[in-house]
Amino acid sequence: MKRPKKLTREQKVAVSAHGLNPDNWMLIEQTKFYLKIIHKTFDKTRRIGRYAIPKKGGKR
Repeated sequence: MKRPKKLTREQKVAVSAHGLNPDNWMLIEQTKFYLKIIHKTFDKTRRIGRYAIPKKGGKR
């Protein structure tokens, strides 16, 4: 497996648009349409869309 990298600002926006906390995730692989990320403590991997539209209004 590749070494995980820190998320850029654009990637953090995509991760938070999927309802995840970007502080807990690191990047494994980035392709044209998706990001493959891994959780820092649980080693759980996810594949999310790269161009997700963030919800307005923040947390409730």
